[in-house]
Amino acid sequence: KKPLFLVTVLRSLQHPDDMKPTGPLGTFMYVRGITELATMVLDRIENLNGLQERHGLVEEVLSCVSLSRRGLSEPEIIGMMQVPRALFCKFYLHTRSLFQVF
Repeated sequence: KKPLFLVTVLRSLQHPDDMKPTGPLGTFMYVRGITELATMVLDRIENLNGLQERHGLVEEVLSCVSLSRRGLSEPEIIGMMQVPRALFCKFYLHTRSLFQVF
């Protein structure tokens, strides 16, 4: 009945420890809606190691991509956000599942 919710939860589980009741899966069980789930997933990504040095990067990049008509290339994002390529690579590795079309 709610495939977007299930797909979002499954895509956000990236490590075996995520499946533990004390991990993200346990906290996702009590979420009331897709908006709350999206907020939790984005907060979790932003708090990962390596992305903490640029607060708000996840929200800024995803906002720009969602507002673009045909998407954005990696050089365009790096130029607009003015972030080093290494930081963008960390961001992309943690968020690439969000960019998959289903």
